[in-house]
Amino acid sequence: MKRLAILLLFDERGIVDEYKYFLMQSLVKQVEQLYVVCNGKLEPNARKRILNITKNLYVRSNEGFDAGAYHDCLNNWIGWEKLSEYDELILLNDTFFGPVYPLKKLFDEMENRDVDYWGITQHQGYNSNQYNCFIPRYIQSYFISFRRSMLCSDEFREYWEDLNIEKCSISKKYLILEFSVGLTSFFSERGFHWETYIDAAEYESEYSYNQYEYIGEILLRKYKLPFLKKRIFISSHPDVAIVDDTRKIMDYLGKYTDYDTNLIWQSILRTYHLNDLNKSLHFQYMLPKSKNNALEEDIKILIVQENDIQWLEEIKRILPEYGIDKLNHGTFSEEILFYIGKFPFLCILSDSLQDFYGASIPGKLSYREMVMDCLLGNVESMKEIFKKEKHIGLISSPYPFHGYAYATLYHKWQSIFSRTQRILDAFNVYVPCNKKEIAFVYGGTAWVRSKSLQWLLNYRHELISLENHMGGEFAETFLLLLPYLVQQGGFHSGTVTSQRVGEVLLANYSGVLQELLGYDSLVTNGKSSFRHLRHRTLQYSIREFCRKYKKLYIYGGGVQARAVAERLKKIDVDFDGFIVTDGKPKQKKLMEKTVFYAKECTISDENVGV
Repeated sequence: MKRLAILLLFDERGIVDEYKYFLMQSLVKQVEQLYVVCNGKLEPNARKRILNITKNLYVRSNEGFDAGAYHDCLNNWIGWEKLSEYDELILLNDTFFGPVYPLKKLFDEMENRDVDYWGITQHQGYNSNQYNCFIPRYIQSYFISFRRSMLCSDEFREYWEDLNIEKCSISKKYLILEFSVGLTSFFSERGFHWETYIDAAEYESEYSYNQYEYIGEILLRKYKLPFLKKRIFISSHPDVAIVDDTRKIMDYLGKYTDYDTNLIWQSILRTYHLNDLNKSLHFQYMLPKSKNNALEEDIKILIVQENDIQWLEEIKRILPEYGIDKLNHGTFSEEILFYIGKFPFLCILSDSLQDFYGASIPGKLSYREMVMDCLLGNVESMKEIFKKEKHIGLISSPYPFHGYAYATLYHKWQSIFSRTQRILDAFNVYVPCNKKEIAFVYGGTAWVRSKSLQWLLNYRHELISLENHMGGEFAETFLLLLPYLVQQGGFHSGTVTSQRVGEVLLANYSGVLQELLGYDSLVTNGKSSFRHLRHRTLQYSIREFCRKYKKLYIYGGGVQARAVAERLKKIDVDFDGFIVTDGKPKQKKLMEKTVFYAKECTISDENVGV
């Protein structure tokens, strides 16, 4: 069968990760022609590597997302006459890893099926609260293939020529409605027959869900799913029974397939926030009960001490065989680089951030005790974690969650964010980092795999220069940034707990969650879930905001503005109208409310809320 494939690539920085080259190399073995279209930027080196695989490369703007790219290629680049020469057209994007299994098996299987168009997976039909309509069953559009019976039809050309790219550009929601869902329905209603490679109808339920997110390991093992959607690594499902599907998938890949999981790690650590990865891959580890602190030659214990002599003595008591070196302000950067280059593992102990975790109360487990028990109680087992988990670069004790600890550290992060950004910019660190969310909460005390920080050896001059400029603030800021620096090196961070600390924290977390969920009121109403908690919290925040102002406006005149207006209506909050940017086209009324230009409203007035 003569096949043509159009592969869509997108990356905000124009980087093409290694897993995409593997996908291209796998595709060219199965298709007559591979066309690669890149939405947005493309690095010069990436361009050269792609052109070594295929000479068909097209770079365009990201208008219309996937649909816009395919529309542009078919109508303006490839053309309908050339398309008619092929038996099959494959449209696919780069939102998945793979192929996990040989593509030949996939194409051989589907070639024997009597279909007009097909895909890999499908989504069952469901009533959507998000779209306020029924969504019919559809092929998930990350991979979809069309046979010659469609390519030469008037209906196929009609669909692509009439597709509303402007509407698809509004948001991903419209893209799904117009393209993902709309495409399947359009051709199905015109008599074309479709199937998917995987039909896991036996796992469908009244609760509509993306099967590759919830039962991906079953699809991989039982149905031989050839691709893994990247979304599984940043999906969180607090309203569903315990989900560890993503970890099962990674374990299965390593044991039963030839797919190189390093391709996955390289991409997700570059592009995803550590908090999101932690929710799906669970970077928490438990130490065994037995303890062993015998001297290990490849480990160095470092202390960044402010004034806590008692703490230093306690460390020496626990680790009597280890020499402990102190990192000094003023020469911190030179010293840390020296140890990174000399020892495979470092244990960095700092008391500079301990004040943020509240005072110790006699008879209670203090933060200091937690650090001691988790990080210094079993050195040999700590090394075993590094040996087993090849992509972990930093291990700290569990997140402080008591009293005002978390909130205090969060505000600390807010106050020093400009300093942290200065360091990240100096080192060209581009892993996800923002002011609103701390990637990894810890107290500046952690075990570090030196390999994860060795890239800093190329920034010796920048490090020393920054420390000279920032003075005593540098060491504290550097320690808070360690998880980001480790991630830039291609590794992730995690937490470890001893059995003793784990038992205490599990009881504490359970109590805190019951309080947050409003145990009594929500359970009696049959609505005890995180989803209802989020909904209730959001409603409260909106009401509190609206009470502050005499006049309320919604900024925007599109889908999101309508959604906000509907939400206000549900909680009985009235507003005075909509505001759009000066000069943009607008209607006079929207949902029976006046639409104003920004210049027509005194937005800066303290009595006006937007």
